[in-house]
Amino acid sequence: MERMDVSSSVCNTKNQKFSKERDVGEGENRIDNLADAIVQHILSFFPTKDAAKTSILSNRWKYLWLSVPVLDFHDGAYHFTDAEEPPHKRKLFMDFVERVLLLREPSTITNFSLACNVLSDSSRITTWISAAVKHKVQILTLIRIVFPDDHSAQKLFKVCSILEELYLIFCSWENVKAVCISSPKIQKLYIQEKDTSYCTDTDDEDGENNSVDQNNDSDNESDNIDDQNSPVYLNDDIDDVHSSDEQSDDADDQCDSDGCQFAVFGTSLKYFSYMGDFVHDCHIQDSSSIVEAHLQAYNGDRKIGYRALKLLRGLSNAKSLKLDDNAVESLADADELLDHLPMFYNLTHIHIDWVVLIYKQQREALLTILRKSPCLSSLKFEGLSFKFCYSGTYDWTLDPVPGCFLTHLKTIEISMFNGSEIELLAVKILLKSATVLEKMVISFNPWEFEDTDGLKKQQEVQEQILSFPRGSSSCLIAISCPPKKNKTIEFC
Repeated sequence: MERMDVSSSVCNTKNQKFSKERDVGEGENRIDNLADAIVQHILSFFPTKDAAKTSILSNRWKYLWLSVPVLDFHDGAYHFTDAEEPPHKRKLFMDFVERVLLLREPSTITNFSLACNVLSDSSRITTWISAAVKHKVQILTLIRIVFPDDHSAQKLFKVCSILEELYLIFCSWENVKAVCISSPKIQKLYIQEKDTSYCTDTDDEDGENNSVDQNNDSDNESDNIDDQNSPVYLNDDIDDVHSSDEQSDDADDQCDSDGCQFAVFGTSLKYFSYMGDFVHDCHIQDSSSIVEAHLQAYNGDRKIGYRALKLLRGLSNAKSLKLDDNAVESLADADELLDHLPMFYNLTHIHIDWVVLIYKQQREALLTILRKSPCLSSLKFEGLSFKFCYSGTYDWTLDPVPGCFLTHLKTIEISMFNGSEIELLAVKILLKSATVLEKMVISFNPWEFEDTDGLKKQQEVQEQILSFPRGSSSCLIAISCPPKKNKTIEFC
């Protein structure tokens, strides 16, 4: 009897093992049962180098990767001029890209991304890009590309007739005087320049921590993006705003540029983002479709203010606008231009990063933008003030109150709140002035309220905010505690 039990147990164990092996085997074959289109869609999320490796899996997979509509090449370098890059590695990358493009004929390429140090291969790389865009590219990403001259740059953008998204990241325009980006279907344009304030050509990083998500690979290609010609302008009428010959001469100095002039025509453009030193002049034309615009300056000065004004004129139809503190500071430094900012009749949301309200000029620049946004319904501050000592007095008010505060502004959001005196005054003024406000959301800076003293200060700040008079009797205040507390307290 015991012998039968042992035999039965052994048999059951073998059956279970066989069943598991069969299930595993079936699992391994499931991907082979997928349609080619589904496999190609999966491969489109891989860098092209990794997608190519799947060709060794089976005869069926040998050429599947060649029909993937996404090409993503990264040379593996992390600097603009990587002198230490081994020549054989450079040659392997160059040959790989050319072989892929040759084998792709005539397949459609919907998404083409290239991150590459140009070095002495400018003509060769420009040929790659031109060849790629002829495959009906809809999303084009160029990183660290050097455009050799006006003709090649213009020739490239001229063939992008069905382009929908264009990302120009750390590209060099030193050899280009003017270029026109014109595509009737382009919906998204993202331009990020090199930050020359703290970088040089030999130590610039490849943007690992930038607002556009990138996946760097140390072997070859992969820089996935997750997160602008014949010019139609030569001079602007900005000179008119100066009241003296000295100011007019200064305006000419501000407008003269050694950089490239961009003319962007996008009747379907919905999203525009610029991050840089405003070395280049950029004009947005036919932008009635624009929905969202972001402007971020690496530094703040009058010269940037003049060029930011030009951009804002072309973006006046935007429904959402995001500015950082340097962009606001630049407009403030060129305060003679504030009255000449455009009216933003369609603007319903403004997002401001770290504006320093202590300084009168920056406050006036921000208030001018608010006064020129009559339909604004949502206002967000990503930080109201940097933390530093200030010995002056906080005696500013909203005078006159922006019209949107009395008619349209429903929501104010403040994040990275430190509870400083200047921030509390700002909250008090905003609550009192916004007469149709429905909700104010305040999120504390999680790094400022970690210990017992911080939590005590947080409670005191909450009580102080709740005691402020409100211009709107229906306004609710929602105060978020630091993430580690993971709770929200709402007050009526």
